[in-house]
Amino acid sequence: MQASGPRQRSWTAWGAKAKATAHRCNGEGNGLGLRSWTAVLDCIGGRWRRQRYDEYITVLAEEMESYTRPTVFLHGDTHRFLVDQPLFSAKNNRRFENFTRVETFGSPDTHWIKVTVDPADAQVFSFKAEIVAENVRARR
Repeated sequence: MQASGPRQRSWTAWGAKAKATAHRCNGEGNGLGLRSWTAVLDCIGGRWRRQRYDEYITVLAEEMESYTRPTVFLHGDTHRFLVDQPLFSAKNNRRFENFTRVETFGSPDTHWIKVTVDPADAQVFSFKAEIVAENVRARR
């Protein structure tokens, strides 16, 4: 993809650097994280569509076309715990099975996520919501 503006060039460089680092380290997987990625992907009618950050998603998808190892993308935003695989290939319109998005808890539901990294597991990463009892609020 041709970088068109400063933000696009920055994302392109960041994605390429992350991929190069992952290849150089020859690790079993790759982890990326951003503080926020508000409304990057949204499920409408059971199908994912892009809302914002189209340029970044395009760069990320392009990098994933040639990176076959498990990749996890961690971010906050909606303050809800979510694990899904919302990124699709432009080449065949199929999801990347090796790309997993993890959205973290946030206020007022301040809990944490246990991430297990097991190189012997084909998926490498697994996630478990850890609920902090003192932070559970009455719902009624």
